[in-house]
Amino acid sequence: MPLRAIFVALGSSVEWDAGTRTITGKRNNKTIILQIDNPTGRVNDSVVILDVPPAVIDGRTMVLTRFIAESLVAVVR
Repeated sequence: MPLRAIFVALGSSVEWDAGTRTITGKRNNKTIILQIDNPTGRVNDSVVILDVPPAVIDGRTMVLTRFIAESLVAVVR
């Protein structure tokens, strides 16, 4: 799913650093840092291994919805 859509739907801010291809999303006391094509991300001070790394497809950054939602303490059904 497109990354920006997930963050916005969950009431989070999202920033893009084109130089490092890094995405930073913040909501309350949670910060998620992801890098395009990197299977390792961060949630606050914890390193996490992603099932699928973020990727740019047709000009949009795609990520796994469940990882973002659960990291921001949202309920996923």
